[in-house]
Amino acid sequence: MDNFNSSPIILGLYLYKMNKEDIIISASLILAIIFFLVSIYFIFLKIFGNSPTDLQVILTIATLLVSLLIFTIGSLYKLNREVGEFKINTKNSFDRFKEDVTIIKETTEKIKKKLRIK
Repeated sequence: MDNFNSSPIILGLYLYKMNKEDIIISASLILAIIFFLVSIYFIFLKIFGNSPTDLQVILTIATLLVSLLIFTIGSLYKLNREVGEFKINTKNSFDRFKEDVTIIKETTEKIKKKLRIK
């Protein structure tokens, strides 16, 4: 019984740790799945008789497409941000590598001077 009562708290903590983009992406994916199932149900009803109105089917499919669009845009935004971070990290890595090569050159020059090698 204790686990049952603490599950909303755990879900709340999980959602608290998520940022806004992740929450929007997750919610739009859940909505897309729900509207996909509802649209399949409506299509089966339309085919086999007990038909819903055409407007209901069209609105369900339109809502499905909108939620998929929101999911796709959110995923692309997140991917774009991660690519930008990768680009910055790569640039910083090459800058550090350049500094290391400069230090090695300076050190070899000092060693040459001490050994009097031309």
